[in-house]
Amino acid sequence: MLDLLRELAQPRTMSALVDEYGDRDLVEAIVGGLLERGFAHRAGEDLRGSRERVRSQAGLRDTLPVDLDTPGALENALGVAARSEPPPALELTCARLADHAEALSHLAELRGSGRLRLHGVTVLTSNLEVPVGLLSQLLRLGAAIELLGLPWPHPATTPEGVLAAVAARLEVGVRLRVDAAALTPAAVDACAEWMERERISFVSLAPDGQIPPELLAGSAERLEERVCNVRLVDLPADPIIVGFARAPASGAGSSFLRAHMAPHLKRRIKYLLALEGRMTWAQHPAAEDAWLRPEDDFLASHPELLRLGPGKVVAELCAGLGRMGRRLARHVAPGGTILGFEKEEFYMDRGRRFAAEGAYSGVQLRRGLAQRTPLPDASVDAAFMEWPGGVLRAGLTGRAVAEMTRVLRPGGRLVVSARLCQVDLYGLGNPPETRDVDSYRKLESALEGTPLRRVLLKVWNFKQQMDGQPRLWFVERFVPRLVEPLAGQHYPEFDPSVDLNATLVAEKP
Repeated sequence: MLDLLRELAQPRTMSALVDEYGDRDLVEAIVGGLLERGFAHRAGEDLRGSRERVRSQAGLRDTLPVDLDTPGALENALGVAARSEPPPALELTCARLADHAEALSHLAELRGSGRLRLHGVTVLTSNLEVPVGLLSQLLRLGAAIELLGLPWPHPATTPEGVLAAVAARLEVGVRLRVDAAALTPAAVDACAEWMERERISFVSLAPDGQIPPELLAGSAERLEERVCNVRLVDLPADPIIVGFARAPASGAGSSFLRAHMAPHLKRRIKYLLALEGRMTWAQHPAAEDAWLRPEDDFLASHPELLRLGPGKVVAELCAGLGRMGRRLARHVAPGGTILGFEKEEFYMDRGRRFAAEGAYSGVQLRRGLAQRTPLPDASVDAAFMEWPGGVLRAGLTGRAVAEMTRVLRPGGRLVVSARLCQVDLYGLGNPPETRDVDSYRKLESALEGTPLRRVLLKVWNFKQQMDGQPRLWFVERFVPRLVEPLAGQHYPEFDPSVDLNATLVAEKP
């Protein structure tokens, strides 16, 4: 594929490509996908018309840019957003956030009441000093704040506006300009240490001048190991690569993109393919409901275990596609918020789409690690983590429980659930299927050494409701694979089975 992408850097005819690669279906699939996503255009076609054709396609999410300092710009964007499907994202820019307190509060009211469905809101500004009352409105809006103009690798003194926004549990990020000389391992580590200390949620790296692709990618990966959420300005994010969102028209044809696009796509597509697995079929709320009915879902059926109520703020680690957050959202309404943290951008983005389409305005999905969230100490009323298989197998359960304990207020409840095993009802004489025979022992060990008081242990089961359904029926509806649709058809066998789970409930004194 990389060779073909390089070939397309210059005008080529389809017949010549087919002759060279000897596989018409492959060439047409790749070139057609590039044309559909706006990464290529037909020779002789007006470039502006090509981009407009891509933007006019249904089913892809738009990001609507809005300059708040331009009168009427927000109203025009809201008119477009109200007609858009799927719900779009808003990218708001302004010189001073405080100048637009009334407009942002109105936007928070529209989204919080469900009258405006949005995938997400990002505010780019150079001045984060805002009235205290506006911070709570920005949290209700679910806005991510990206501060511009700070030096690499970090400022000598963190701006007070950043500290106040983090204390208000907002998603706060910074955009930093970097050049090749500055991207040293020591500088990357210094940036990560500052972000961890100040609870910064994400960083956007804006290249200044020519940077070797391997240097930029290596620096981003080194930084991402520590802080998780690293964005590369002008390069397509994973949701754009897999075709869930439209690529912005800006930057096309720049020398930076010519140097970095092919290596970036090769690296990210390889990683996205690695995410494929037997759970791919559950990438849709209807599939989740068919697999585990809400009435059979233990925590969703017993919200009193978390002491939920209107206005409560809840943290979820390893949120995945946000299933549990959506099922618990009504128990914190009105005014409450479920803050879900998920390591993989693809899952987080997909979960945001489900929340927006279902008008779950109180569910906010953010990218973050289970062992390191950007939340302040004692800042949430409850915290939970459900089926953290990867965390268990990586030996991070204790650190994740410690993190939930840190952000939990005194008197708050913490819930951790783990899948123990799966029993085949047609083969009761066979050993139960499990990926981690020590999963429960790891849960118990994670509570040791914490101030938590154990309240309840519940062992529960559910029968997967997809048993006996035709495979093709599920493939057609619930298998939107990440890169190559239906390739390999990796989905589970639908034999009758029962999942056995354990849930521990604890309380912080």
